[in-house]
Amino acid sequence: MTLVIEYETPFGITCSSAVCVIKDVVCRKDDNYKVIYTGKIYADATAYSGEKGAIGAFHGDFTLDITNEADQTNLVRQCYADLKLTYPNGIDG
Repeated sequence: MTLVIEYETPFGITCSSAVCVIKDVVCRKDDNYKVIYTGKIYADATAYSGEKGAIGAFHGDFTLDITNEADQTNLVRQCYADLKLTYPNGIDG
């Protein structure tokens, strides 16, 4: 599961088909359940599948909805749904 985005590196290089991959997910219980995720950004699918170095990173978090009405699906899938809020033009890879 990946998300393909347009990404500009800190050096000003634009990667039109950069690939976001979630690497870590943590769920913490305090007053509620907070999901924290991190990931890496690769220049393109070839760089990702060829195990090349990442060109960037990202992180995000959200509160897990645990009400009876909640549609609990795969936690990583929920992280990708949250990541799409950051990159609304992203395409499922």
